[in-house]
Amino acid sequence: MRRIVLPGLLLVLLVALGSCKTMSPENTAQVVSIDAQHSAHPNPVHVRRGQWIHFFFPAGSQLDISADFLDNQGHDGYQAWGRVKPDATLGEHHYDIINAKGSGSDPEVMIDP
Repeated sequence: MRRIVLPGLLLVLLVALGSCKTMSPENTAQVVSIDAQHSAHPNPVHVRRGQWIHFFFPAGSQLDISADFLDNQGHDGYQAWGRVKPDATLGEHHYDIINAKGSGSDPEVMIDP
């Protein structure tokens, strides 16, 4: 039960702290939850240039994301993050979910104008 509640509380805290400037879409991080089968929710996630994406993998212990459209990428345990490049091309992009069991599915991100 703690494994479910703790990530949920952390998610609420991160969203609240991440949107302290304003609640505009450019300053609010998009949150993606990744399940044990490496399915991302939501898929696709809609973002804009310069917007942060925060990935959570509550079903596992390690998570990393590989994406060519993200800057400032990082990861720690079951979470990873990145900021959409300011010059990223608009439209559909894909990223790889990487954990201790290897790469997962090929979910997508839509970069909107």
